[in-house]
Amino acid sequence: MTPAVRTAGSYDYVIAGAGSAGCLLANRLSADPAISVLLLEAGGQDDWFWIDVPVGYLYTIANPRTDWCYKTEPDAHLAGRSIHYARGRVLGGCSSINAMIYMRGQREDYDHWAALGNEDWSWEEVLPHFKQAEKDLFIEDPRVRWEIVDAWQKAAAECGHRAHQVVQRRRQLRLRPVPDDPARRPALERDECVPKAGAAQKESDCFNGSGSNEDSISRRSSSRI
Repeated sequence: MTPAVRTAGSYDYVIAGAGSAGCLLANRLSADPAISVLLLEAGGQDDWFWIDVPVGYLYTIANPRTDWCYKTEPDAHLAGRSIHYARGRVLGGCSSINAMIYMRGQREDYDHWAALGNEDWSWEEVLPHFKQAEKDLFIEDPRVRWEIVDAWQKAAAECGHRAHQVVQRRRQLRLRPVPDDPARRPALERDECVPKAGAAQKESDCFNGSGSNEDSISRRSSSRI
């Protein structure tokens, strides 16, 4: 059956995909009230109960309602198995099903991309943009600790691995914000690996409403190009 063709109107910008990047881009573009933005998403609305509950990833991952349900190719090093590769199929994209994890990424990757000739992609150049985006997030120290994790971190540090920061985010408008302090408890291997506490906070919450001009954004879920 041929999908129905819908007329969406005329816009200055059309963004294909309302995942983390698409929501952020729509937010930044729509800050100018003179600009109109159409945000398209192949998946459905992000109004399902489990999307806004921290443990909800157990129900959103590998569920065709919110996940594309991709599989990797069989791998000889996994005894010929293929594994699930979660990709969000819903407003908010992977940030709606991501097990409360937020990452800036690894410093060395950004510096490597810059060394390949990608201007403005070094860690020091992208870091201010992360911090600007994180103004829409509230951050706190982790509320849960495991001795085995602390022991693993200590052992890795003794082996010379570089320590990084781990903090938690609280949902905005619900809980008291805590400043982003670079001296917070270190973890290893990733800059800003942030399990989110409280209720889930996804990109479609943070960046489609905070700092944007809502009248400038039109959203279309269940839409394909």
